[in-house]
Amino acid sequence: MADSTDNNSESPAPDDEDSVYLRALEDERQRLMAVKTLREGYVRHLNELSDENWPGNVGKDEAQRFAEIDDIRQRLRNMASWDEHYRQRIAEGEDIYRRKKDLEAIGKAARERQAAIKNKRQQQALDSLISRSFNPTCDWDRKHVKELFTLALWPERSSLLFRLRNRVHTVFHHR
Repeated sequence: MADSTDNNSESPAPDDEDSVYLRALEDERQRLMAVKTLREGYVRHLNELSDENWPGNVGKDEAQRFAEIDDIRQRLRNMASWDEHYRQRIAEGEDIYRRKKDLEAIGKAARERQAAIKNKRQQQALDSLISRSFNPTCDWDRKHVKELFTLALWPERSSLLFRLRNRVHTVFHHR
């Protein structure tokens, strides 16, 4: 039984890094919600104070109090801009996370495709497809960059019609 816990502590789950990142994003969201709630409470309180009748003959203490209210309002505006900044950072973090997952899927597909190659001819065909998708040399290649990349890494996802069109194009144009 002690061996099973040792194995778990030595090799963390592959999604461990992802779950830590997602927990950090969720903690940041909760912190932003707390700041928003606090700010809304301040705004309500300030609105109640400013709704009081402004006397025609303002004393020194009342003027000081309203100056403090204006100062607090300015600070709340700054907090709102910070709140927007943090929201943008969270959105950027989620975008980076999605891109990381996409790149991991591409890397996995590339490794699987490389492992499936059986001879030099297949290797040359794969190299040609990848070269044409990243550095198109003709209009047809420029028009079909995504399809060429998909054909290189995931041939099962490419349609039969595109595979035939690519074969004909390759025979007449790239040989």
